[in-house]
Amino acid sequence: MNCQNADSITSHAAQKKRRQTEARFFIQTLYQNGLFLYELSNFYYVTTLFTNQWAVFFTSTFAWEVCHAFDG
Repeated sequence: MNCQNADSITSHAAQKKRRQTEARFFIQTLYQNGLFLYELSNFYYVTTLFTNQWAVFFTSTFAWEVCHAFDG
């Protein structure tokens, strides 16, 4: 009986750890999608607000660089 109880405790601990890992992956996915949304909105919409070519260059380049820097 004690062996079965120890196995169930270990199984419960493994499930809890797996659940925490999956939750972290979910948070990471939300973060990456938000970052990608920022990048695309900057690249396709914010750059259209500028007429100066240097401003367009810097806003679009900054969006790509921020995305790559934060994403890893």
